[in-house]
This record gives sequence, structure tokens and C-alpha cells, in this order.
Amino acid sequence: MTDVYRKLEKAYGGWVGSAPKFMLEPDGRVHHIMYGFQGFMLIARDDLMAQAGLKPPPATWVDMLAYAKKSQQPPRTFGFGIPVSNQTDSNVWEDVMKSYGARLADEAGKRVVLGDYKREVFEFLDYFTEAWKAGVFPPGVATWDNTMNNSTFQAGKAVFALNPITLSLWLEVNNPELLAKTGHYTYPRGPKALIHPVNFGSRSILKYTKVPELAKQFLWDSMEPGKMDREHSVSQWGPVLKTYLSFDVWKKKSFMKGLVEMSLRGEPEGWPDVFNDAWREQATNTTVSRMLQRLVVDSWSRDKAFAETVDVLGKIYGKYA
Repeated sequence: MTDVYRKLEKAYGGWVGSAPKFMLEPDGRVHHIMYGFQGFMLIARDDLMAQAGLKPPPATWVDMLAYAKKSQQPPRTFGFGIPVSNQTDSNVWEDVMKSYGARLADEAGKRVVLGDYKREVFEFLDYFTEAWKAGVFPPGVATWDNTMNNSTFQAGKAVFALNPITLSLWLEVNNPELLAKTGHYTYPRGPKALIHPVNFGSRSILKYTKVPELAKQFLWDSMEPGKMDREHSVSQWGPVLKTYLSFDVWKKKSFMKGLVEMSLRGEPEGWPDVFNDAWREQATNTTVSRMLQRLVVDSWSRDKAFAETVDVLGKIYGKYA
């Protein structure tokens, strides 16, 4: 589908953000066509921050903790509606850790190198420990499933959540008053980088199709701006072609504007690590969140928790080397 990719790129102003990284293979060929970005955003109670005299959004993770401390009113509201459990929504902590300068594996995605980033990881662990001791987490976050961060924010009990806009689409129907008080932003920065992962929706053609040219025409037609304008107005997808950036839908709602920022600034999931089978397995294993649990649930030292994490990663990546 490389010809469709090039035709769309030329006709509609080029691809947005990291879209080419998702579609272009190392040999320059394309096997699927993206139609939208998706990912987590910083979803925040703008009203509670305003009441505390704060201007959203927090620029850094350290700022976000400071905002959380000042804006929360426990037990009515808590600063961080973020899980620290064995469910995949807890993988946001890997992104925070990487913003401190760490990475899991080498640039080939084969050899674990986290052990070379002990200083950066410990700085991140100190940040997390400070947040835990500050009481900004609601009770039970170490056992939350992937619904609890949604429901906690939707119930008005959290200042911040890291979640896709599905949370806000629910608010639009069920609690528009709370939605009006809610802002949608890209992730804060860490000391070394802004790490904001995104994933995507795409379409492809089955290799054994009997009508390949008709299928390519469908892919071309499916990306027509008028059609995509209507689709974006009722979906959770961010824009992938620059022509789409002019759609009015992005101006109508806070969470739609947030989708544009996410699409422009986000990097492929796992970045700067390679998104491969090893990375996916460790993400399913919630490796970084488990390290945090060792600190605050099991009372392990940083050294012990870090050593276990490096060992677990080594075993996972070793299976795919």
C-alpha cells in the first residue's frame, strides 16, 4: 500500500506527528494506512486547580505533584487518580520513568540496559515515593483494575487522571457539568524528556484478496477529508493527515482539542524503546508498576526493587534475543 500512502501524503498536506513511524517499514514499504491516533491524556479538574490559585496545566511531573497536593481535599478528592497495580493502565509509570532519562533496552530492542540508568530510575523512584507519602493517591490504588481510574475521576474524586478520552465521552453523556470543569492536556515533562505514547487505528488489505485495486480505492476513499470530518465528530481518534487539522470539530470541545495536541506531540508506544514482542510482554507484566509496589506495599529498598526489575526484564527480553 505504499502507493496509497504516498498519494495521501501528497494530496492532504503530509502526515501528522509520528504517523510515518507507525506505517513505514525499514525497507520503505507500507502495509497499512492509519486513520487515527489514540492514547492517554492528562485529564484534569481545572476548577479545583483554579480554586487553589493554580493555572493549568502543570508543566512537569514535579509541578503536577505540587498541584495535586494543593488542589486535593481528601477524603472528598485526591490528587492522583492513577493506578499502581498489576493492570495495564498502570504502565503510565513507565512513561514517567522514561521522562527521567531511563530506558529499558538498547536501540535494537534486544539487550536490557535499564541497569545503566540507576541514577535516573532512583530519581524517579524518589519522586514516586514522595507522592505516595504525600497522600495524593486514593485508597486501594495498588489493587485497582482498569476501570477504577475512570470511575474515580467520573465520580469527582480525583484532580488528575491519565486516560483516553473515553472517560470524557462518558462524562459528555452522563455528567456534562463535570466535563465543563475538566481540561485535557498532553503529559507533563520530566527532567530529561516529554514522553507521551500514542497508538493508532489503521486499515489494511488482505494479501489474498481477489480485488486488490478495488481495496486500494476503498482505502483512498475512506480518507477523504469530508468523510473523515464526519467520522472524527463522533469518534475518539486524533488527526493523522495535516488537512484534517483544520476541521471545526477540534475547536468545539476541550477533549477534541486535546486529541490534536496528543497527535502532534506523541511518540509510538514504548518509545524510546522498540515496540516489539519483548516490550509488549513486559508491559503486560506491568514491570515498572510492580517495582513501585515493592517500595510502598512490600517496603523494599530501592536497590532491591530495582535489581528485581532488571532481572525480570532480562528474562523477558532474553526469550526474544
